[in-house]
Amino acid sequence: MITVIQPDPKVTLDRFADWLEEVYEVVPPTPRLEDCGDKIIVLGGTMNAVAGEEWLPAMRELLVRAVHANIPVLGICLGHQILATAFGGEVAVGTVKEDGAFEVRATPAGRDDPLLRVMGEKSMVAESHNDGVVTLPEDAVLLASSDTCIQAFRIGSAVGVQFHPEVSPATMGEWATWTGHDREEMQARMEGVDKQVASFGRALAQEFSR
Repeated sequence: MITVIQPDPKVTLDRFADWLEEVYEVVPPTPRLEDCGDKIIVLGGTMNAVAGEEWLPAMRELLVRAVHANIPVLGICLGHQILATAFGGEVAVGTVKEDGAFEVRATPAGRDDPLLRVMGEKSMVAESHNDGVVTLPEDAVLLASSDTCIQAFRIGSAVGVQFHPEVSPATMGEWATWTGHDREEMQARMEGVDKQVASFGRALAQEFSR
């Protein structure tokens, strides 16, 4: 079973709910590791990964314990950033912004990674964030990047991705309103690239399930 940790009620599994090929349970932060399934997904959220949430220290500890126990973890956006800080990486708040469709390029390590290899050399992805990982943990391996920031890394059994492989064009339109963008324009822009975005997102969900 996959334990899906949802820090923000407004940021859901979206299309992953249909794409994951395994039973999952959605829970708020932070469950005990003993109560988690044999895989963990940490979703995104509108808060930051550095301070302000009382559950952040326990979440970092949970992710460290999960990696030490060799439990597969996928951190998405905020989850990616929390994963980085849990192992000593650095996140910049409010200065690493991407909204919309962006090209992400895999490193040689990413093209060989058991999870991220489904991307191939590059893919268009959905991005919606103001913060970003600027320094990787010491033992992390860079898997992908964009012109703006670190987009994916692996540390042990855990992979963090800055982009949103789960998100639909309609959800991107809704999120756009939170940051002062136009809903219809954003949704139309994402629909124009959704064949590639959805293909990669579905493949990532299915590979994580396996």
